[in-house]
Amino acid sequence: MSDDLDFSADDLDVPADAADAPGDFSFLSETEVNERPVSSKDSDSRLDRTAEWLARTKPWVRLISVVMFIVSLLLVLISLLMMLSRTTPVGALGGTIYILTSLLYIIPAVYLWRYARGIEHFLRQRTPSRLASALEAQKSFWKFMGILTLVMLVIYGISFCVLAGPWLKRL
Repeated sequence: MSDDLDFSADDLDVPADAADAPGDFSFLSETEVNERPVSSKDSDSRLDRTAEWLARTKPWVRLISVVMFIVSLLLVLISLLMMLSRTTPVGALGGTIYILTSLLYIIPAVYLWRYARGIEHFLRQRTPSRLASALEAQKSFWKFMGILTLVMLVIYGISFCVLAGPWLKRL
């Protein structure tokens, strides 16, 4: 394995002018893709490059997953301390909010852990189904993060309207 992997349009047999237009894949008509014969050697080479890229990604995916598990555990501990301290009446509410927040870290951490495990299985047995399984876990992670982002934007919008409403009325 080489240490400097450069991914470019040349790796995908993309015409030079098409590489400059992000998101424009008109040069790849479905019939061209389906009719172009792929030799076994080309297929193996692409699968090997995919395996190499995933092998390099796996430690980082695992790291982020572990960090998310640790942050989740710390949030649970902080919430328990807040609920047990009873120094303020807000302690129980704050503790509950921290526990709910910890769930927001556990779910994507599990998806990332599954993705890293899927990469591991793919690297051991390089089959399309193993690759698809790994990518399915990655898809689940990004789907969750997208939904969470939309929910948080709605919550921020509502919070802004509620908190800024009285201030805006004075203007």
